[in-house]
Amino acid sequence: GFLFLILRRYYGLLVGFIATILLALSPWSIIYSRKIWPQDFILLLLIPWFLSLHKLFVDNKPQYWALYTGFSLLLIQLHLPSVFFIVVATALLLIHKTSLSSRYLLIGFILGLLPLLPYISYQLENDCPDCTAFVNTSQRLQTYDINNFMRPLQIMSQGNFSFILGNDVVNFAQNYPVVYQARILFYIEYLLLPLGMILFWQAFPKRRLLVYATILLPILYFTLKIVPHMHYFIILTLLLFLFLAFALAKLVTHNLAPVRYGSLL
Repeated sequence: GFLFLILRRYYGLLVGFIATILLALSPWSIIYSRKIWPQDFILLLLIPWFLSLHKLFVDNKPQYWALYTGFSLLLIQLHLPSVFFIVVATALLLIHKTSLSSRYLLIGFILGLLPLLPYISYQLENDCPDCTAFVNTSQRLQTYDINNFMRPLQIMSQGNFSFILGNDVVNFAQNYPVVYQARILFYIEYLLLPLGMILFWQAFPKRRLLVYATILLPILYFTLKIVPHMHYFIILTLLLFLFLAFALAKLVTHNLAPVRYGSLL
């Protein structure tokens, strides 16, 4: 509901409604809402971060650096791979010449680090076990994985479920062949996402950093040989559904009736 209010404020009622409905009903959103692990909270923290981002580069309110910095640090602490997205988005913000406020940056930095203090204390008291794990990470990053470019598409709908469902996929396909084949309809989203990104890029020249950040994250993962775990892309879901909503909103309001009704279906 809060996300809908934000999207309606900056992108209109129709885009906000479509994006939030698709996000709430997407299979991966439902799966991740039912797991018990830290990544469940990425989206919850991402929404106020998303608001602060728009307050900074759309409304030009530098006091929101406190909110942006604080939630950026919380996202990184919650799930360390989030640092790649945060670094890219922040770099693009600075390139965008967004007004800085050292005072609010400091406030956000302090608030964002407060939850980290118990963790730092534990590491110091136990010879920093995670330091060794961090140093040894490079030994596991050995190959470039092209699937990093597929995950943003798959996480929107029904891709890459095999490792969760296992043999149940085969049983489902045998018992419900029509429904199983109907999943092909979801691949339409794979085509609509690039269209939505292009439409967004054209409609909001000053907000193109959102498109750039979305494109750069899988490139960065691929370049650094990051294993393409599905949950590494949760942080992109909000933007992915925003772009998808742009494409659908364009089709729903199209002048041609077949296009309009077909998109509704």
